[in-house]
Amino acid sequence: MDDLPYEIWYLIVQYLPSDEVENLFSVSRALFNIALDLHYREVHLPGRARGPLMSKHLKKINIYHLRNPLVVSRPREVHILDLFDPWPGVQAKKSVLESARKYLFKSKKPYASQTNALKQVVEIIPFLTSVTTLHVEKGFEGFLQNPEVLNSGLFFQCWAAFGSQLKVLSLATPLEIFHRVTGQDLHLPCLEVLRMQIWDCFQTTEPNSIISTQVIPFIQRNQATICNLKLDIEDYTIDVSALLGPLESMCQLSSLDLKTSYTNCLKTNFIGLERLLRARRHELHTLRIRTHHYYFSQRFQTFAEFFQSPCWHIPLPKLKTLDIEPPLSEWKDLEYAYLVRFKSSLTTLRLSPNIRWQYPEVACLTNILTPFENLKYLELLVFSMSPALLSLFATSIPQLETLRLFYKYIFANLMFPSEASERFVEELQKYNNLSSWNLKELDYCESLRTVVSDGKVEVALVDKLSNVQWFCGLYRDEFKSRFIKLVG
Repeated sequence: MDDLPYEIWYLIVQYLPSDEVENLFSVSRALFNIALDLHYREVHLPGRARGPLMSKHLKKINIYHLRNPLVVSRPREVHILDLFDPWPGVQAKKSVLESARKYLFKSKKPYASQTNALKQVVEIIPFLTSVTTLHVEKGFEGFLQNPEVLNSGLFFQCWAAFGSQLKVLSLATPLEIFHRVTGQDLHLPCLEVLRMQIWDCFQTTEPNSIISTQVIPFIQRNQATICNLKLDIEDYTIDVSALLGPLESMCQLSSLDLKTSYTNCLKTNFIGLERLLRARRHELHTLRIRTHHYYFSQRFQTFAEFFQSPCWHIPLPKLKTLDIEPPLSEWKDLEYAYLVRFKSSLTTLRLSPNIRWQYPEVACLTNILTPFENLKYLELLVFSMSPALLSLFATSIPQLETLRLFYKYIFANLMFPSEASERFVEELQKYNNLSSWNLKELDYCESLRTVVSDGKVEVALVDKLSNVQWFCGLYRDEFKSRFIKLVG
């Protein structure tokens, strides 16, 4: 083991399941340290899941173990969650209060347990001085906040403990308490990635005034180092232009992720976004466009109408990653009016997970993408996966290295999965161009996750796609071995 450096072993151990990593504690001192680093690298506070859907995804960690000298310096990523409950002193909406009371009375754990959990978090935060990533997550129960969280000084302890080296901050908080979380002059000198989820919870004040006096100054204080900005604006009354316009001076910004309704009181104003895109047009390499569907569909009848704004005609010569998530199914105008602008630079394209592409629509899309010589990654949701579909990608986009497909059916015209898999294997042998396709990674998944595979499709794909090295995140030999037993 001494022949390889610590960093190499760390990368190797990362591929092990979490239960196997725990077995390394008793192997050797070196693997003991690696196992500790991996086990405590990501910590969820207060150490319990937010509900039955989340419990299996979170590691159960005794919060007091984080005080151990062997452990205290290992956490790098902290999630603060499930500290949310209704708070008095603010005139909330009646529906919010009713849902809050319903949650409190039906909860198996009393409110006092959350208070104790909060005290534990407040006590442990000052010890976590090596954290570089902080996620303040939205409550599982909705727009509810606990006054004790705000009065405890929890967030100011976070900034004091690891604010000086914090690189990634995900912040989900109502506008009404934004100043209680960030303070008046919070400056994070190493911040590179900022993700903010913004909404107006109780509607007791004018949200745009909070945006201009608190949110924008906070971003501007840290704009010298932020290169990745994500804004999820849930309230359609918030003036997006007033928020984005002053951010044009963000000199390091190269990645923008914007989710909003693109409407303000049923009027659209793209001036702020246009100013930001124009100012960063030579540096922007990642752009993600997402929408809140309800208000968007009220304002725009087609996606072409949406793209008539001058801000979408600004050239972005260095754009490499484009992620588009519209709520509408009219794609032809979008394809010709916007995608073709980036045919010389685009390397990654992700299309809406809300729209299932039929084969004729995929054929139209691949025809448009044929001139995209640098395109290496494509992700989209299709109605059905078939050998003809794979052959279409191999013919139209031969330079593609990674293809990620979410599908609803295999051969949608067949009802029984066993018949579909047999038909898939039979048809696969007819397409000889798949054997010479230079694809390196194929990731596919049934979007509904309701059918258990019999292994025939997986084994046939590995045998046919000889150049693909990775299938669904696994090396080809490991992937095949998992399914060949099912085939018999």
